[in-house]
Amino acid sequence: NDAQLIALGELFYGIGKQYDHFVTLSLGYGIGSGIVVNRQPFYGWEGYTGEIGHIVIDSHSKWKGREGIYGTLEALASGYGIADIVREKIRMGEATTLTSQVASSINAKSVIMAAIEGDQLAIDIIDSAADYVGISIDILIKLFNPQAISLSGGMLRNDYLIERIKKKVESVSLPPYKGKASILPSSFGEEAALMGAVSLILQNILKLE
Repeated sequence: NDAQLIALGELFYGIGKQYDHFVTLSLGYGIGSGIVVNRQPFYGWEGYTGEIGHIVIDSHSKWKGREGIYGTLEALASGYGIADIVREKIRMGEATTLTSQVASSINAKSVIMAAIEGDQLAIDIIDSAADYVGISIDILIKLFNPQAISLSGGMLRNDYLIERIKKKVESVSLPPYKGKASILPSSFGEEAALMGAVSLILQNILKLE
């Protein structure tokens, strides 16, 4: 999947030059992670590791992810989750500058821009999403003890979300982990998955290192 491809790209061409143990987290329309342990991709028994987006992060939430489960990280913090929440808030009559947009054109990028411009509803939703992502990163750190977490995806086009995520991670981190894992932007931006796909071709088809 794309999250695992991102981890491969980072391993061969990105932060793998510096780190042997790391996790990649893709924040876009959906949310997924790729795991590298001792320079080896970790896929688990059937290859379904890293599905952090489908972990229930708030069991009391009324927001449902596309997989049909309430309170997942994707439902609360993915690109589609953020857009769905804003559309429903507008339908319920909450005040926001986003009301002037056609419902189908509302996406995470437009919500983040509204938050930067001071829209209170957008600020509340993005801050909440950042908290959920930060908690999820802390879970990954506590489970895998990585040297670094690489963040990629279309939701990270500016520092607004990244800085809030980092603050949340710091606030919930245990002393042995605090400040140890570097939280970095992807080496390749939105082309991170493409670099992983290239590495598969080079390694598995062309038999190149």
